This record gives sequence, structure tokens and C-alpha cells, in this order.
Amino acid sequence: MHEPVDITSTELFQLIGQGDEQAFATLYDRYWESLFSQACKRLNDPEKSRDLVQNVFMDIWNRRGTLRVDQPEAYLRTAIKFQVLKETSRKTGYFTEVFEHELISGIRADDILVGRELEYLLKLFIAALPAKRRQIFQMHYLEARSTAEIALSLGLNRKTVQNQLHTASQALRLRLQQLFMISAMFGCFFK
Repeated sequence: MHEPVDITSTELFQLIGQGDEQAFATLYDRYWESLFSQACKRLNDPEKSRDLVQNVFMDIWNRRGTLRVDQPEAYLRTAIKFQVLKETSRKTGYFTEVFEHELISGIRADDILVGRELEYLLKLFIAALPAKRRQIFQMHYLEARSTAEIALSLGLNRKTVQNQLHTASQALRLRLQQLFMISAMFGCFFK
């Protein structure tokens, strides 16, 4: 195993940015299983889940010179969710594929600007959540804490935490879908 115990995941990303293959192997060893489990839970397809995890790590290595990650666990969890979303959307037909291609092409064209716009929209969304739901959402997605940890920390039932996360995630998904659809109709998203 490649795992030095005393190095943080943030430090690993910094070393990877310098082309350190050992740091990349350590990151891979540290997160492969949890990302695979996350993908497999959603897809129920071990082979496809392995491919998606490989895509996440290939993307990290390919973008190592420009990729800056402050919250590695949140970044990786989001990356695998995005891969699962892409895989799921492929099964829904031609329109989704064309839409996804246009969306991704726009994102690649100006990553920094798009990232800032999406970050701003996410901050607005989070600020609009009820206080307890906002706290749970931030703890889970921004601090990478499990539902069990959140429940214990806030003195809540784990199911309550899961329900709050589900409600917030569904609302965010709906808002993003509305934004993407409106923007696609007017041809102005990420342009």
C-alpha cells in the first residue's frame, strides 16, 4: 500500500499538481473503494462503477497542472456524482446527450468563469434553505461528513438527516434543471 499516514488529502492534491505519481497512487488507494461504493450504490452496476471511478482519477491526473482542490473529499464525492449523472443521462436519449455535450463544451470553454457562476448560484441556494437544512447540507457536502456524524453532532435521528439532505438535493437538482433548460432555450448558458 502507498499510504503515508501523516499526509493530508489536500497535500496529496498539491503533490499531484507537481506530477508526483506516488501521491497520485496514495490518493487512489485512499479513495478508490469509497468512490466505487458510492457509484455502485447508485448504478447497481459494478463494472460501470469501476469505469466511472477510473474516469474521476484519470481526470485528476490529466488536469493535475491546473486543478486546485481545497476540499478533497467534497471534490471527489462531487466528481463521482457527476460521472454517475452523466452515465444515467446517457440512457435517457438523444436530446439529453446533445444537451449534455453542449453544456460540457460550454463549461470547458471557460472553466474559471463558469465555476464562479455556479459557486455563486450554489451560495444563493444554500442561503435560501431553512436554517437546520442549510446546516445539514453544508456539513454533508462542504465538510464531507457522513449522515451518522451529522446526526450525532446535531442530536438528530439519522433518518431525519437523510430526509433533509434528500429534500435539499432534490430542490437543488430541480433549480439546476430549470436553469439549464431556460438557458438552453435562449442559447445563452455559459456563453
